[in-house]
Amino acid sequence: MVELNLKLPASFFEGEEREGYYISPDMKRVWAVLFDLLNEFMRVCRKHDIRWWVDGGTLLGAVRHKGMIPWDDDVDVVMMRDEYERLCRVAESEFSHPYFFQTEETDKGSMRGHAQLRNSLTTGILKAEQDNRFSFNQGIFLDIFPLETIPDDDNLFRRQAERVSHYKEQAVEYRNLSHNYHPVRRKNLWKMAKSSLLHLAERTVMRGKFDYEKPYTKFLEEAQRYNGTQSERVCKMVLCPIKPRRVWQREWFSETVTLPFEMFEVPAPKGYIPLLDKFYGNWHIVKKGTATHGGCVFNTDRPYTEYLK
Repeated sequence: MVELNLKLPASFFEGEEREGYYISPDMKRVWAVLFDLLNEFMRVCRKHDIRWWVDGGTLLGAVRHKGMIPWDDDVDVVMMRDEYERLCRVAESEFSHPYFFQTEETDKGSMRGHAQLRNSLTTGILKAEQDNRFSFNQGIFLDIFPLETIPDDDNLFRRQAERVSHYKEQAVEYRNLSHNYHPVRRKNLWKMAKSSLLHLAERTVMRGKFDYEKPYTKFLEEAQRYNGTQSERVCKMVLCPIKPRRVWQREWFSETVTLPFEMFEVPAPKGYIPLLDKFYGNWHIVKKGTATHGGCVFNTDRPYTEYLK
């Protein structure tokens, strides 16, 4: 197990049953890394008076379980775009090895649209990406999302969402053909051959044609198009596909309350009840689900660099 700054009792790493679900010792070790990341993130935000809230399954876990949802394997936080930019400005001087603050600016090709705080001595690779062998940092991570202002007019928002998704999809396609190309084996041999030929062309006669940074920049610009305007709604626009259940009222975030979460006290938006209603529906009923990411390859003993060899 990688050494952590957050000291946990030996009993924490024992398997246990919560809500009829067994949490294995291996998953407890993953949780330990996540809590260590959260602890470091909280330290930096306290130091710089950066306002943030728990988000997604982490918010639901804090409200319903006073901690992790038993089958969850990640921690999510959210903040307004201006606070997010402040965090990005201080991150380089505040987070040091093994912590790594990952954005497209600090780790080319990662291209999430949001930040992730990672432990570089561990492995946390999305199963959907493991065959690509991406070279960017893929340690166990904490997700940090910016909230953007969106128009109150549904038609304007729909068109904005379409543009954001289009540019993000184009950027991902271009990156996979150029910057982080890896010949993934596919059942469809034609698609595999086409991908290889396009990559070869990009490296030779079409050099620069598939520059992913251009559509990626447009993706970010479109996501932030209405920031600074007078609007009652906010959304995590960088998280594609953009879904109506992620369209929230700004007023829900006007004040902050504190909730227990495992060994922490974490901030939550005062409107967490209508937010959970909008996002999850009947969230009071405990029903085993799956992790948002669709699963990860985890290892708390070995860094992602060894997995990629």
